[in-house]
Amino acid sequence: MLVGSFGAAACGGDDDEGAEATAEATTAPSGTTEETTTEATTTEEGPPPITASEERWVREMNEVRREMTRGFHQTRVYTASTMARLAKTYSTCLRSLGRAGDPGRFQPAARVAERACKQFEQAGSMMERALAIEAAGMYSQADADRYNKFVERGLEGQGNAVNTFIQASTKARTIQEELSG
Repeated sequence: MLVGSFGAAACGGDDDEGAEATAEATTAPSGTTEETTTEATTTEEGPPPITASEERWVREMNEVRREMTRGFHQTRVYTASTMARLAKTYSTCLRSLGRAGDPGRFQPAARVAERACKQFEQAGSMMERALAIEAAGMYSQADADRYNKFVERGLEGQGNAVNTFIQASTKARTIQEELSG
């Protein structure tokens, strides 16, 4: 009833009839003691579950990572045939990752994985350039220096790519944890 009176007074109504009409509109029916309140019910729902497509992307990305890093972890001596095999493997990284499909909400991890693939492909390219120098024959110290430079860049790029792929996997795991609750 106070609300009705306040509303009439706030509107500048001196008229008792206006105050009564407002009071009647806000008063519960006679004989009842219940007050009617309307509250917005909010429920905290988490994000939608990880989709099958997103799960497949994470699985495929990790498979590509394992395939690309296997050569790095298993190779102790880098011969011409080893570098040729690694360069060929590394050249497939982006295509293989692309076959994983749409990453959905794992897009931040996908960007990091794509960067790793580009690093692998550059490392493979450096190894191929070194192999081309070796195949042509090293007849001078300058040839040997160029060969060594490309081998070193290839190995460095390979190591950087491995580390970047680890970051991609870590990011994907973090996203999975956030989406799982």
